[in-house]
Amino acid sequence: MMAITRDINNFVGINTKILRLVGLYPKNYNRYISCVFFMSLIILPEVLEIYYHRNNFDVVLETSSVLMTIVFAIFKSSIWMTRGDTEYFVDFLVNDYWRIANRLGDPEDIRKFAKLAKIITVSYSFLICNSLLFFYSLPLLTPFLNSNDTRLRVPFVATYPEFCYHSPAYEIVYLSQLLATSTCGLIILGTDTLIATALLHTCGHFAIIERNISRLNFFESVENWEPRVKMIIRHHQVVIRFSDRLEVLFNPLMFLQVFASTLIICLVGFQAQTGKVDKFPQYCSYMMVALFQLLLFCWPGDKLITQSLGVSTATIISNWYAAPYHLRRDLQFIILRSQKPNFLSAGKLSSMNLENFCAILSSSLSYFMLLRSVSEN
Repeated sequence: MMAITRDINNFVGINTKILRLVGLYPKNYNRYISCVFFMSLIILPEVLEIYYHRNNFDVVLETSSVLMTIVFAIFKSSIWMTRGDTEYFVDFLVNDYWRIANRLGDPEDIRKFAKLAKIITVSYSFLICNSLLFFYSLPLLTPFLNSNDTRLRVPFVATYPEFCYHSPAYEIVYLSQLLATSTCGLIILGTDTLIATALLHTCGHFAIIERNISRLNFFESVENWEPRVKMIIRHHQVVIRFSDRLEVLFNPLMFLQVFASTLIICLVGFQAQTGKVDKFPQYCSYMMVALFQLLLFCWPGDKLITQSLGVSTATIISNWYAAPYHLRRDLQFIILRSQKPNFLSAGKLSSMNLENFCAILSSSLSYFMLLRSVSEN
């Protein structure tokens, strides 16, 4: 038991530590409210920036992309906290769900997908840290890159009183932006990678079910076929219920994500082509995070659809027709149920898959062209 616990901690330890740090798992309302307070430190200054420069198209767009990211992070985490069983869901994922996979099948099937989930988590962490470092460091390098620009700058465009651009208030403002955006990054990292991890672990369970079905050979005279088939059916039911719960819990988050990603990719792409050489590294790193964030749900979501349909294929190509009648009927039910794929949807409107990924990019491009047309006019 201890070995299995250490095993799962090796794969999801990063996810659970980040969620614990921001108060999402286990739910710690004092810690979460502190995180929301930190993020709110930058919201009002950015709203004021948009208001005072509402006639400056470039400033409005640049400020809106960051503001939108922080506001959506608060919305996503609020949905997470108000859902009553998210804590139970994560607890089941990192405990019972992992033990079931190791007990009922080849551990390598689940570990293959768990390794993919960990690679995704580490990669996403690197991209977020890389993007934040660009934003944090470039204002400090501005005096060295441009000796004529002596005004102190903050990492993210926002409106503050004039005294905030002089020491020691400047350092406090700088720190407040670091706290706000790093907290936002942690919340996004924790929630997004947990959902992707749950999707990929579910793919591993479907792979185990496929392998167990493929090992059935009813031409052999074996007396214990019935317990093995019943075990496969019960495992399939557990995985389907978990996948359905994943869909119910997180489809509102995916709806927000699709909406946010469409706008953020459009806005950041527009900023990147404005020709501001000093801010180009920031925009590129931000764009990479936005694209990876969208792919983080669409690629595992696509794998979930493929793996859940694979159970039907594995059952069809097995010699199920040679099974006794009562088992043959059970296997037919598996075929019928698994022909309806499990998926994660965006607000019940569309499933998160690679086709939808391309559709979202297409929508972002359409908005980008519209913005460029408005800007030119």
